[in-house]
Amino acid sequence: MTRLQQNGHRIVVGVDFGTTYTGVSWVTTVSQQTIQEIDIINEWGGSGATGSYNWKVPTVIAYQNENSPWSPRGDKWGFQVKPEMVSWAWMKLLLDQDQAKRHYDDTLPEVKQHPHKSPEQIVTDFLSHVYKFLIGTLERRMTPSVVQQLPIEFWFTTPAIWSDQANHATRRAARAAGFGSRPGDRIFMIQEPEAAAVAVLKDLTVHGTNVIVKPGDGILICDCGGGTVDLITYKVTQTYPTLQFEELVVGSGGKCGSTYVDRRFLAWMSETFGPAFDGLRDRLKCPGSKMMQEFESHKRAFSSDNCEHFELGLSMHDVPDSPSYDASENTVKIEW
Repeated sequence: MTRLQQNGHRIVVGVDFGTTYTGVSWVTTVSQQTIQEIDIINEWGGSGATGSYNWKVPTVIAYQNENSPWSPRGDKWGFQVKPEMVSWAWMKLLLDQDQAKRHYDDTLPEVKQHPHKSPEQIVTDFLSHVYKFLIGTLERRMTPSVVQQLPIEFWFTTPAIWSDQANHATRRAARAAGFGSRPGDRIFMIQEPEAAAVAVLKDLTVHGTNVIVKPGDGILICDCGGGTVDLITYKVTQTYPTLQFEELVVGSGGKCGSTYVDRRFLAWMSETFGPAFDGLRDRLKCPGSKMMQEFESHKRAFSSDNCEHFELGLSMHDVPDSPSYDASENTVKIEW
C-alpha cells in the first residue's frame, strides 16, 4: 500500500450525465481544496468544440457502421459528431419509460429509439467514451502513477423524479462503461437538485464571512434541465462546520425540460410542411443536425425583448404554399 493510500486519499469525480449535455468535474483529497478549486473539464476536443459551452460535452453518439464514409475511424461522440452524421441523442429520457406520466410530462410521442440497441446500451456506449476521456485527463494532470494509486469515487446526478428502475439503469450503464471497475473505485448516486443546492449554498454559508443563509432558512430549488424539471424545497439545518439541509416536502416535477421545446418545434415543422419535412433524412433534422443547431442558438437567445421572427436554413422539395417557407432561399421563417 502506498503512502497516498495509507492516508486515505482519493479522487472524487462528479458526473452530470444530462439529456442534452454532460459535464464532469473532479477534486482530490490530497489538498484542502475549496469549491472554487474544483477542476471542471472544459476542453473536450472535436471539431464542434467552439463557443462558450465547452465546459459540457453534447450527449450524443454516432456509430461508425451507420455513418460510413463520415466516420472511418470508429464511433464518434460529443463534439466529434458532425451535423451530417446519423446520431443518437436524448437517450437519457428513455431510461425511465416504465414510470407513469406526471401532469407536466411531455405529451409528445416517445423519443426515437435505435432499432438494434436498447437505451441503456446507447448510454453505456456514450459513457464509455466519457470515462476514457476522464481517465486520460486525470493522468495528464496528475500522472498515471498517482491516478493508479488513488481510488476514485464517482458521483452521478439523477433527476429527483426518477424511478428506482431508472436509477438502477443509470448505475448499470455507468459500471458497464468502466466507472467503478477498478479495485477500490465506487459509484454513488445523488439527486440533481441536492447537488445543485450544495453547489449554490456552499459559498453562502462559509464560516467567518457575511453569511447569507442560516439555519432555519427555506430554500427552493428549481432545476430546469434538458429532459426534466425538478422542484424541491429544503430547510437548512446547519451551516458550520458542514452544510446540512433536509427536504421539507416531497419534490415534484416532470419530463418537460428544454428538449420539450425542441420536440414541439419538430412537431410544428411536421404539421406545417407535412411530407416535405417528414420525408427528409434523419440526419437533416435529428438532434445535432445543422437545422437543430441553428434552432438551439435562437432558443438560447430568445426573450421578450427580441425581434419577432427568426430564420432557419433548410432545403425541402414540394413544399405547400406557406408564409413560413421561402423556397427561393431554402429558408424556414418563424414568427410569433
